[in-house]
Amino acid sequence: QNWVDQPIDKQIFENFNQSRSVGCGHYIRGCQLLCDTCHKFFPCRVCHDDEMDHEFPRYETKIVKCNYCEHEQPISCECELCHHQFGSYYCEKCKLICGLG
Repeated sequence: QNWVDQPIDKQIFENFNQSRSVGCGHYIRGCQLLCDTCHKFFPCRVCHDDEMDHEFPRYETKIVKCNYCEHEQPISCECELCHHQFGSYYCEKCKLICGLG
């Protein structure tokens, strides 16, 4: 049975917001990551590794830069200045920020 044939109280709807595109082709996130080796910001470790001659040390990520206001700060899921969320998911151990930025 198709979901459109289900009674309305059995259907699940999800809300999406249209906003400025953030991130890169690999990850959706509202910040850039600072490489601890070359001290340059990149949208993600894959973008970094495609461009540089060394690997991005992702477990050592300490600093991010907000894509909305360019504020630099310790890694977290939200900008401490403009309060935009960088993503809906943040893993402290692997330093992964992902989701809607």
